[in-house]
Amino acid sequence: MGLLDLPGPLFDLVDRSLLSPLPPLVRLILWAIAGAALSLALYRLLSPQRRIVEAKAAAQEARRRLNAHDGDLESALPLMRRSMKLALRHVGLVFPAALVASLPVLALLVWLDGAYGYQFPANRQAPAIAVEPERFSGAWQPNDAGGEIALRDESGAEVARLTLAQPITRIEKRHWWNVLIGNPAGYLPENGPIDGVTIGLPERQYLPVGPDWLRSWLTVALSALVIASLLIMRLARIA
Repeated sequence: MGLLDLPGPLFDLVDRSLLSPLPPLVRLILWAIAGAALSLALYRLLSPQRRIVEAKAAAQEARRRLNAHDGDLESALPLMRRSMKLALRHVGLVFPAALVASLPVLALLVWLDGAYGYQFPANRQAPAIAVEPERFSGAWQPNDAGGEIALRDESGAEVARLTLAQPITRIEKRHWWNVLIGNPAGYLPENGPIDGVTIGLPERQYLPVGPDWLRSWLTVALSALVIASLLIMRLARIA
């Protein structure tokens, strides 16, 4: 598990015990709203709201004066410097709290990708398997837990066998970013001959119309997240 995977068991518990009676589309929207509310509550708690409001107003006033300036470039330079300074001050006040407040949303999105992103093929159909390097091949074998992938070399001899209990589309060697985001399916041996395996599992769809990318969990979750965030910021008057 990576650092952003740590809340995953709690998300699983809530999803199974409290939200399981609801349709998947409704659960996705509720998760997005909850993520927006938690993130903004944390941001408001950590950010200096009064100073941010003052800095924002000062930056707007500086931009207004610069836009209203009717002189030459030399006389406008002090106004430009002040506008830039106040804008950077506003960003400096917002950024630390925004960075920390983004962590719950990032953890939620990582979990949603695993829980709502893909599914095993229906009717035990075999998905496409791509192995790197290409001199190796992979064969899908369904089982009760999900599926197995037999990896073979050019002679047809089996060199490894991977077991998938969750619908994961990529297995590879461990990289530095796995400290943040782990792979539930594990990793290929560091000194092994195979660099990566891509499994063409079908993506789950949550909307009845539109292109495939519009029906995915990511479109639904991000849309609900943005709308909920804007509404909460407006209603709670968060700067």
